[in-house]
Amino acid sequence: MEYQSLYRKWRPRTFADGFIGQAHVVRTLSNALIQGRVGHAYLFTGPRGTGKTTAAKVFSKAINCTGRPADSPDPCDTCPSCQRIQAGVSLDVLEIDGASNRGIDEIRDLREKVKFAPAEGKYKVYIIDEVHMLTMEAFNALLKTLEEPPPHVIFIFATTEVQKVPATILSRCQRFDFKRLSVEEIVGRLRAILTAEGREADEEALRMIAARADGGMRDAISLLEQALTHAEAGLSEDDVRNVLGLVGGEQLLLLAEAILRGDVSGALRLLEDLRMEGKDLVLLTREVAHFFRDLLLLSLPGEAGDLVRLEGELKEKARALAATVYRGQLRRAAETMAETAQVIRRGAEGMLPLELAVVRLATEEESDLSAQIAALAERVSRLEQSGVAAPAGAKPEISTQQTSAPGRGQPVKAATKDKPVDKPATLATPAPTTPPAPTPEPTPVAVDLDDPEKINQLWEGVLAKVKEKKRTVEALLREGRPGSLTNQQWLITFAPQFRFHVENLNQPDNSRQVNEAAAVVLGRPVRVRCVIEEPAKENKEDVSAGSAADQTDDFLQRSLAILGGEAVKIKEE
Repeated sequence: MEYQSLYRKWRPRTFADGFIGQAHVVRTLSNALIQGRVGHAYLFTGPRGTGKTTAAKVFSKAINCTGRPADSPDPCDTCPSCQRIQAGVSLDVLEIDGASNRGIDEIRDLREKVKFAPAEGKYKVYIIDEVHMLTMEAFNALLKTLEEPPPHVIFIFATTEVQKVPATILSRCQRFDFKRLSVEEIVGRLRAILTAEGREADEEALRMIAARADGGMRDAISLLEQALTHAEAGLSEDDVRNVLGLVGGEQLLLLAEAILRGDVSGALRLLEDLRMEGKDLVLLTREVAHFFRDLLLLSLPGEAGDLVRLEGELKEKARALAATVYRGQLRRAAETMAETAQVIRRGAEGMLPLELAVVRLATEEESDLSAQIAALAERVSRLEQSGVAAPAGAKPEISTQQTSAPGRGQPVKAATKDKPVDKPATLATPAPTTPPAPTPEPTPVAVDLDDPEKINQLWEGVLAKVKEKKRTVEALLREGRPGSLTNQQWLITFAPQFRFHVENLNQPDNSRQVNEAAAVVLGRPVRVRCVIEEPAKENKEDVSAGSAADQTDDFLQRSLAILGGEAVKIKEE
């Protein structure tokens, strides 16, 4: 007997036979068949491998079946009509590939053929798969026939990208959305197929296949068949991993640990080992991104950890690792790896984008921390030179979320007499034998809020700090004029013509840099607000006179804004 693929062999033949996860679709179509309320056009949309074309075929068999009971929606699957439709040789059910028959000529030919009556059944059914691939001219040619088809014609469209189907087509169809299947639904179906085939498989192996299928039953059954061919006896987790090219959970854990503690050489060595094993780079990068996603979920409170794909001891190790780092770092790692996977898929640079992403993730936090420590050290030195004494025994506050040195990524916990500092075992480094001397905390700068000269001097310091980080932001700030300064807020005003500057400076990243620079200069947190100054109301008589002497030149205004001055009208005696 000729061998038949598992996904074809176990394709549902009736509505009651294995339509997993699409109960809402099955119920509506079944009721339409029992009640005799069959429409003339249907649209099945959803991810690939979820049963759209299969449902169209079963529905076609049911409406043309000569042996179907009146109170049942399922075709008998034994009459000549059902047999021919199932075999794909029926003259009344035509399956058309929208990708290869997408032009206006093919649709015109279809419009001519729909006029003819069915050869043997009650209805002539046109199943157009991937209908979104039709051209706009083809859709327009189909529109009139779709709106008023002959009474013996039924159209069933299937698509994975319903957003590309014109609204004029959608409005003439009954739409059914097929949902993505869950891991549990796929595992249950695979288990039933294995039982019928007389094969065995580990639960974890089936879950790995279901996760890789991404909600599609057809993909899951195809992967199962490939793995069964590789396995000599029962299907194990290693068999699935070897066939699909997946990375082991322990390897992902080691790679994540190396990245999070800043071990660049260790992380790159792990990547090289995986490359030598023949792992697909795009798939590898996506798996790393998903692992960081799982770490992020495990770090969140509540039941978010139940959504991860990790199990058993590996899940507990991952939870312990997630507790040693900050969520922002995990989020950035997941985002970076997901973006890198797209770069690798589109480019031809091989492993280079992945290596650069690993180096960036393993070093960027450390460099940011070093820069802020250097800024604080410079600030303390400047205060000491000016003769201002800092409080004894005070510790500087660092605005980053991490301060541990080689074990970068560990949260800082203040030590007390009753409870020492906790150090996670996973990424902990040996404690120094002699504790370092406490660093004095910088004293907030005393500012006379009514002294414009002092405020202008501080503002120049802020501009210098911003220039070290980003010159473009400093250039935008140069057009502003420092205004009122309070303990919580510093108002910077801009002329109306610099509205573009204010909009850019109020962007989150630019605003954060300005606020951090102001906090370093002032020695305390402060919010810098960039606003447009209100134009002064003009005197009607001056306007009517149109005197140019009373209007300040634009160049003078900009000079005054930079120097912090203001225009004063001198009264003549």
